[in-house]
Amino acid sequence: MNTYTPPKKPQPKVEEKKRTPGKSFLRVFDSENYVKFEWFSQNMGFIGFVLAILLMYIANTHFAESQVRSIAKTEKELKDLRWKYTISKSELMFDSKQSEVSKRLKAYGFQELTESPKIISSKK
Repeated sequence: MNTYTPPKKPQPKVEEKKRTPGKSFLRVFDSENYVKFEWFSQNMGFIGFVLAILLMYIANTHFAESQVRSIAKTEKELKDLRWKYTISKSELMFDSKQSEVSKRLKAYGFQELTESPKIISSKK
């Protein structure tokens, strides 16, 4: 059995940068590290597109919420109007009964007929 292992080369030490609290956010905009001005200028169209989509999404959300509020308000008004219609219809049905009409007409001196009406006919 061969158990020979080649000797390991020493690895160069990589110095880690120590983070200072409060400066990590500003490091993103540092031109040496992560984001460079050239990257922004090359991707300006895409960034603008994403911002336009974001604005349209926000506007659509506001529009949808206002439409929902408007629909709820209209449904409430419709319910109220249906209620008023039902009450008015029932009052009309009650007031148009023969007994109720005769009660109202007694105040004006009219009386209900006790005999059948006479038919008047004319000969030409």
